[in-house]
Amino acid sequence: MASIRNMIDREMPDHSTEDRGAAAVLDQIRAMLAGPSASDPFDDMLETGLPVLSDLVDLDWGWQVPERFGKYRTEKCLGVGGTASVFLAHCSESGQAVAVKMLHSRDPRLVKRFQRERHILSGLSHANLTRVRDSGLSACGFPWFAMDYVQGVPLDHWCDAWELSVRDRVLLFLKVCEAVTYAHRSQVIHRDIKPANILVGPDGHIHLLDFGIASVLDPDSGTHLTVSRLGLMTPEYASPEQSAGLPLTPATDIYSLGVVLFELLVGARPRPAAGQRRARQSLVAHYLRHKDPERIALLRRCRPEDFTLELDGRLERILRKALAPRAAERYRDVAEMTADLRLWSQQRRKRSRADLLVQRLKCRVGRLGKKLGVMS
Repeated sequence: MASIRNMIDREMPDHSTEDRGAAAVLDQIRAMLAGPSASDPFDDMLETGLPVLSDLVDLDWGWQVPERFGKYRTEKCLGVGGTASVFLAHCSESGQAVAVKMLHSRDPRLVKRFQRERHILSGLSHANLTRVRDSGLSACGFPWFAMDYVQGVPLDHWCDAWELSVRDRVLLFLKVCEAVTYAHRSQVIHRDIKPANILVGPDGHIHLLDFGIASVLDPDSGTHLTVSRLGLMTPEYASPEQSAGLPLTPATDIYSLGVVLFELLVGARPRPAAGQRRARQSLVAHYLRHKDPERIALLRRCRPEDFTLELDGRLERILRKALAPRAAERYRDVAEMTADLRLWSQQRRKRSRADLLVQRLKCRVGRLGKKLGVMS
């Protein structure tokens, strides 16, 4: 707050305005900003806890799009982020399309983070993860690396576009769990799992992207000892310990997976109801509170009056465990959560078959009743 107070005093001294109303407002602002403590937590956060702000200071805003990245010819820009951009490029030798990620800075801290992402991706080899093909320095001296180019749609959009049932959404989500399980066994936590980082290709293949803030676990303790700093996360999907800046474990990815699955099932993330401090992890409650619950049911190939039956208690228990506020109360690992979801899916399939048999039996009984009525 001292930083803001100093700016107001410097830019707006008492005699800078003759408007009595404006002067009164400035006095109220100064009074609110006046604090008895010498050390203000907001100032401390500006100094140490907001890497995004400090990183922006060190960015090179005069960079131009390189025509080439080594043997890759630049085609177009796919996206521009806060510290890096991604380009579509083609290999001049094979013609293969790749996505090239380039940093906008030579700052040692950002370069180190960028190289860590490349190193993490280079060490991972899984069907649902992108692979690093090449790396180097651009003509303007910025580091880059080339990875598989993925043409896909975010997971939630793809599920809605194809109107997947609840069971089919869970089955597709299990592919994401397999990729995260592999990453954890490779001592890597993703830390930013969300639908936008999970693309589904035209063939229905899952791709887990963006390990830009991923961390390597301590092989002895299984903990990422460096605290999470504000800005390096997506708050809507971040675990409580990640939001609090505490040391992280694979449990933080389990929490994010829980949020993603919750959203896939009922079209909303778990959040507190009016007057509540904590989010109720209830699928049915969030479905009924949705502004258009009928549309949510229809997008899952279910009649609105039957949709709450799809969200049975077993799914509720799985999500409640994945979204537990304390990391120790969640699943031990993603594999355990995957096993519960597979068991639910198998039981749901058996129940669906039983429901179908009952429905067919009712139809036959109905037709038989009509025939008997005609004969009588």
